[in-house]
Amino acid sequence: MKNLILILLLTILMMGCEASGDRDTIEITVSAAASLKDPLAEIVETYEQENLDVKITLNMAGSGTLAMQIENGAEVDLFISAADSWMNGLNEKGLIVSETVVPLLSTRMVIVVPETSKYNENDITTLFEDRTAKIVIGEPSSVPAGKYAMEWVESMGMTQTVNKQLVYGKDAKEVLSWVETGNADAGIVYFTDAIASKKVRVVRTSTLGDHTEVNYPAAVVKSSKHIDEAIAFLNYMIDSEVFETHGFTKIKREE
Repeated sequence: MKNLILILLLTILMMGCEASGDRDTIEITVSAAASLKDPLAEIVETYEQENLDVKITLNMAGSGTLAMQIENGAEVDLFISAADSWMNGLNEKGLIVSETVVPLLSTRMVIVVPETSKYNENDITTLFEDRTAKIVIGEPSSVPAGKYAMEWVESMGMTQTVNKQLVYGKDAKEVLSWVETGNADAGIVYFTDAIASKKVRVVRTSTLGDHTEVNYPAAVVKSSKHIDEAIAFLNYMIDSEVFETHGFTKIKREE
């Protein structure tokens, strides 16, 4: 009898192992603006711990680059842009599940200099007029941070003055890195990137009207093979408080 019970227990255990082994892991690719790298990494880690059958891969780059990848057929389940324009463009082309588009986050732009820089808040004009200064922004044609930065420069009436000093980064994170390492004298980045760095100082913060409002919309990509799972993760992000701990403002949705 004891042998029979032992055999039954072993059989049940083996069946359980087979069942868990047969459970397929669902892989979701999230293409998101590079400026969301740190908070998203935290959110993904927690989500995967709570959902053991889901594996999330983050594809981080400039929003324009990510949008073009989706247009070219890249396998992406969820897209988070740093500008409404790139999301709207994909939506107009029928590449986004329109019903899932949600305004997720917002932030501001700031001008930063290396921590040891001689420039301060009162020296912006001097900085922009210094022909030897190197000022870095994102590539305006593909990086929303660069577009916002250029709009801000224009609103200050400094376009012609600063044009020769401008150099362009591939995304917001690269812009910040150049300033941190002293390879640029100043940069225009997101407030949320600046406060995460101990190697730069903020010398000016944008105000309402300086540039287009900085919004981060999110949506499920229509070609996704895991739409339900992508929606589940999107809802998880909406409810998460992690973004706010990184300085982002969550956009309140209308009920």
